[in-house]
Amino acid sequence: MRTLLLIFISIAIIGCSKCENNTSAGATKDGKSPAQSKTQPVSTTARDVIEGMTGKTAVDQGKKAQDKIRAISADQNKKLNEVLNDK
Repeated sequence: MRTLLLIFISIAIIGCSKCENNTSAGATKDGKSPAQSKTQPVSTTARDVIEGMTGKTAVDQGKKAQDKIRAISADQNKKLNEVLNDK
């Protein structure tokens, strides 16, 4: 049921974003909002919804935190071994 809901939401969001008559407040004649930058990649709303529902963002943040913890632990172990080997 959750997967079906996710599919329907994704289709609805993708369909709305590809609508020809999509005129949002503040949009310019070319359809882009003034806040959009040419250098900044635009993330799609559908991708954001899917990643939020599946927890991918949380998993990615957890992996980054785990990598940082391992790096700090390795650094501390290296310093400890240097101190112990000096004696």
